[in-house]
Amino acid sequence: GSGSFMTRWKNWIAFSSTHSFNFDGSNDYLISQSNINITGSSAFSMGCWFKPTSASLTGFVAIIAFGDVAGHEESTLCINSGKLGWNNQHGDGDTYDNTTSLSADTWYHGLATFNGSDTVKLYLNGSLIFTRDDVSNVALTADPLYIGKRETGNSFTGLIDEVAIWNTA
Repeated sequence: GSGSFMTRWKNWIAFSSTHSFNFDGSNDYLISQSNINITGSSAFSMGCWFKPTSASLTGFVAIIAFGDVAGHEESTLCINSGKLGWNNQHGDGDTYDNTTSLSADTWYHGLATFNGSDTVKLYLNGSLIFTRDDVSNVALTADPLYIGKRETGNSFTGLIDEVAIWNTA
């Protein structure tokens, strides 16, 4: 569906022939003004290009998120302790990540997919880096999409470009 974004960012920079959003890890983020309508047992994929600073490589940092953290219903493409991950807040708050460490000031393409029933996959620069096929409860809601943070914080520091959400795995 179509939608628009309410923005909270200070700087964008030119990257090749595109524009990337520069997030400061404090108060810069994008939020959709309409819901993204991935609900129920929908298959989906979410991904983007990102270039983290060293500040984004410690702890838990959200790159793309949708859902309601307070209600424990959120899906997040994230960096968890310096590794690409996917966080599923569906009561249990599972975070799935891999063993590949990210470096600061390097461009990466990250993608998370869910097949609509039980399988989550993570891709880094086009390579499958993680699969889990026993995921029974995935947080899928009709809440707004956040870029550069999740609903309650965990803000990203660095650049994000070409965010995409698909209703297929």
